[in-house]
Amino acid sequence: MHRRTPACAVLALLALATACGTDPGGRADTARPDRPATATCPTAEAAPAAPPTLVDGTPSHTPEARALTEALGPLVRGAYADVYASLTTDLPVGGVTLCVTDPARGRALVAEAGRTHPKADISRVVLRTSLYSRRQLNAGRDRLTDGMGPKPKTDYGHPIRTMGTGHGGDWIEVGSDAAGAASKEFRERLAKAAGVPVKVVVQDPVEALVG
Repeated sequence: MHRRTPACAVLALLALATACGTDPGGRADTARPDRPATATCPTAEAAPAAPPTLVDGTPSHTPEARALTEALGPLVRGAYADVYASLTTDLPVGGVTLCVTDPARGRALVAEAGRTHPKADISRVVLRTSLYSRRQLNAGRDRLTDGMGPKPKTDYGHPIRTMGTGHGGDWIEVGSDAAGAASKEFRERLAKAAGVPVKVVVQDPVEALVG
């Protein structure tokens, strides 16, 4: 997602239902064994701005999408964590978009979810491919935390004000000052340290929270 998260909340970016980034291009593929996943993950803007239904006046995800998220959740956190990138609920409405690095294992994941949760309609799963898994991006993000804070342990040349992995399969997003965002050398230094691509954007200084 395009929201940047302050240093104090970086480690909270492990929520399941986030959208992964890159140009959506290509076609959407449902998770049928005879239909390979060739399209890349949707951009954050493609994700629903709010849950599409109301329950007692409160925005809520559709029952069909919730059932799929519940069926897939334990698997993407467990046996398939090494290929899982992101899961977007109600994209499309009534379904989910699942991004993985290995389409074959992604289809196996969906099939297993169908076996363990037979009431979940796995034909509503749209399978997309990602360059990196959530685990890989999180590990890359963690390697850069030494450059955060008022007295960073590692000086990368410009401040690291925020970090996020919401693009789910393509890059880590780092918030810095204008000079950092314009510096190719800074971006390459970060990418080398992280082991995954890094996108640098302009981010205002984050004010410390006073409890």
